[in-house]
Amino acid sequence: MLISCRSIFPLPRRGGVSERRSRLRRGEAVFLLFLITLSAASQNILFKIGGGIASHYTDTHPVSSFMGGVAYEYEFSQKWGVSPGLYVQSKGWRDRDKAVTYDKFKEAYPVPADDPDFNPETETYRTGFMSQKTALTYLTLALPFNYYIHTRSLNYVILSAGPFASYGIQARCDIKGDPYAVEGERIGRTEKGFDKPSGSLRRFDAGIQAQVAYQFSNGITLGLQGDFSIPSTTKVGTGRNVAGLITLSYNFHQANSYRQRLIDEIWE
Repeated sequence: MLISCRSIFPLPRRGGVSERRSRLRRGEAVFLLFLITLSAASQNILFKIGGGIASHYTDTHPVSSFMGGVAYEYEFSQKWGVSPGLYVQSKGWRDRDKAVTYDKFKEAYPVPADDPDFNPETETYRTGFMSQKTALTYLTLALPFNYYIHTRSLNYVILSAGPFASYGIQARCDIKGDPYAVEGERIGRTEKGFDKPSGSLRRFDAGIQAQVAYQFSNGITLGLQGDFSIPSTTKVGTGRNVAGLITLSYNFHQANSYRQRLIDEIWE
């Protein structure tokens, strides 16, 4: 019996080659469509930075605040839009200095002879001041809705407001003059983490973000932003985060925006 080489090594079918070529074409088409979609999406991507001050609603001192991140501006119409964004943002506050008495051994009787805070002649304890500064860093997801007021070709006043949610990624408390600290740490110590001090800090935050901004024709937007938290920042107390920042953002391919296309159609 003769065995054909063709039966052992069959030649590829024309249909199989055609099918593979068809798959390659479909893959190339999907990839090209992905690139087109990515290019179109990038036309409304904006980078945003800002700096200002942050504090509490309570009687505290402000500290410096910053933010930076990326957002996507989606326009419903010539008047309305939304700009979801993801940012890294710092907030915090500094407690007012409070008078304290260094009497951690007060309950001990007799008072230890080596207690440096006790004056046996006057039978009094040394007094001083305690200060605490808290700095929190959040990863913030914001969803502001925008209202555009046209002033001139591609220049707008933008009024924005919407919710935000934040997840704490870093916490730092600088404490000075703590009456219950050991002598070496009384001058100053740093506690890191949301479980410090004594697990009093909340990791999650949420509230309302509002902004008034002016957008120039070159895609640069200058604004004033306020963040107003709703839940308290600490598990003990009623202090809530509040921040005010001057923001600067840049919108890529501003000339291709929905608002500009409508203006071009009107002028044509």
